[in-house]
Amino acid sequence: EDSEIYRMLVSGPDHEEITADHLDRSDTTQCAAAAKVRAVTGSEMAGNHAGQANEALFNSPFGFDVSNDGSIWVADTENHCVKTISPNLSVVVTVATAAGGLKSPTGVAVCRATKCCYVADVQTHCIHRIHQDGQVDIIAGERDTAGYQESDG
Repeated sequence: EDSEIYRMLVSGPDHEEITADHLDRSDTTQCAAAAKVRAVTGSEMAGNHAGQANEALFNSPFGFDVSNDGSIWVADTENHCVKTISPNLSVVVTVATAAGGLKSPTGVAVCRATKCCYVADVQTHCIHRIHQDGQVDIIAGERDTAGYQESDG
């Protein structure tokens, strides 16, 4: 029987640190409380800094997703940006910022086929797409306009 490892990412109690829980699916007696938990990056201090993971700072990292290559994408909400953590968990890079149109990103999802990252932003009321080259565009919603509208097609 194959053993599968699951990675669950959570932000710390003050939303500044990112931790990872590794669960071995083949061990049915294992529960989340017994999982191996370790800090991936960030600290107890809020801030905005990319670079070496042990020096990186976040401010309310809410949404996470893992891409095909193992990079972790993070919606760093209060810093108005999206960051990635390298697959070996050593480097943090800011990939999109307020300059690209983000205001309050809270959720991210990476498309396995296109490798684009989709970002829900609660302050712009839009879904943004981050392309592999770093270009950011809006794919749903009208910037800064809240509301509900549905199309027939």
